Amino acid sequence: MACFTGMTLLETLDSGDTAKARAMLKAGADVNEIGAEGITPLMWAANVGDLVLVRELLSAGADPSLEDRIGETALIKAAAAGHREVFELLSTSASAERLEAAKAYLRASGKSHGPPAGEGPSALRSKLVEATANVAKFLGDEKPSERVERVKRAEKNRKP
Repeated sequence: MACFTGMTLLETLDSGDTAKARAMLKAGADVNEIGAEGITPLMWAANVGDLVLVRELLSAGADPSLEDRIGETALIKAAAAGHREVFELLSTSASAERLEAAKAYLRASGKSHGPPAGEGPSALRSKLVEATANVAKFLGDEKPSERVERVKRAEKNRKP
């Protein structure tokens, strides 16, 4: 939906005019607009860490399960950028698989308070291996199970 000056909601967000974007939301702009590379306004807000805008978009009906061209959701964008509060807000609607991958991104970026209770470094490492295996699958490099097994063999053969 083009509003105001003929710009879409995403174009307005990209221009940096979040005040105008909020006005567009109130006027009924398309909250699930899909822009270049499959990015949605919710992904944009999650990536920059704008918690208030994320809440507004969700309230206006933004779909947190939408994926961009590379299969990332707003949750993954928030995690990859290290935006803990946005991540926590979006995590309530995420699938278990997406949530685990996003948590691995957060831990890898040092944006969490360490692994969840009961998980040590080996459990964290396993989750990171699984997350990278899913990326490898997306890129067509190898099957996730093959990558996990290859990493396990390498760890076993590694000299102390």
